[in-house]
Amino acid sequence: MNRKFAVVMLIMLCTVTSVFAMGRGMEFGPPHPKKMSDRGGFGGQMEFFWADFSDPEVRKMLDNYKDKMEEVFLESRKERNSLQVKRRELFFKLRDLKEKYKTDKSVSKEIVKTMREINEVTEKLQDINQQTMDKLRKLNEERRKEFSIYSKKWIDSLEKDETKLEQFLKKVDEFELNRFGKPGKKGYIPPEDRF
Repeated sequence: MNRKFAVVMLIMLCTVTSVFAMGRGMEFGPPHPKKMSDRGGFGGQMEFFWADFSDPEVRKMLDNYKDKMEEVFLESRKERNSLQVKRRELFFKLRDLKEKYKTDKSVSKEIVKTMREINEVTEKLQDINQQTMDKLRKLNEERRKEFSIYSKKWIDSLEKDETKLEQFLKKVDEFELNRFGKPGKKGYIPPEDRF
């Protein structure tokens, strides 16, 4: 009976240790809004290219969403930090109990109780991650809709104002030059290989 119990305890300890290790990666969530590009997307997504980013209206809109996303991350980080500290303490407690179990089998109930607590904290962390992702997804959808309205209005203005259209085409040339290089220069990407 003691041998079976020891095997079960070892399996449970390995499981909790694995979950503890895996759970750590899940707590950090998506990239921080500060790593977002000026185009308003993660990694400079092209969805926000077709706009005049010197326009104070669009800058204000994108900055507003960036601020809201940062608030979501800060709120989430505060909740996660206290739970991560608690789980770390429980993990160290479990490690001590594991050593104690070698000479005192009466700590088995305390081991199981500690493992349950670690599992509860891990589930709370995962819930916070999910809530954070849901909030960010909602904000991103709102931002996408607002940007779509702005983009359509802005494109209509290009049709009515030839000077504005010429300025935009000049910006496209600058964009291509910066992104794809100059013909004949190192790092140049020909048009057929772009996008």
